[in-house]
Amino acid sequence: RLYWAYFPTNRNLKNFIRNLFLAVKILTSERPDAVVSTGAGVGVPFMYVGRVLGITTVYVESLTRVRGLSLSGKLVYPFVDHLLVQWPEVAGMYPRARYRGRVV
Repeated sequence: RLYWAYFPTNRNLKNFIRNLFLAVKILTSERPDAVVSTGAGVGVPFMYVGRVLGITTVYVESLTRVRGLSLSGKLVYPFVDHLLVQWPEVAGMYPRARYRGRVV
């Protein structure tokens, strides 16, 4: 299935809230085993709602983030089940982050 979300999100409170409601609607109807995001602000509300609903949440940080997490990564870091980074140096900066290689 394809769902359209509202953009931009992290820097637009109105669209962030709209995407929170969209995430509740989609995740309660689809009931996925996991919610996986590779970044971008639209993933943040889905990570929040997924966590609240008890769905496993996995955030994969961008390969371009060599010196730290993106804004989205920083927003989801405190509560996601798994945060995967693509540089070992970044994993060393965040105790819960894990380096498992690069996704190409």
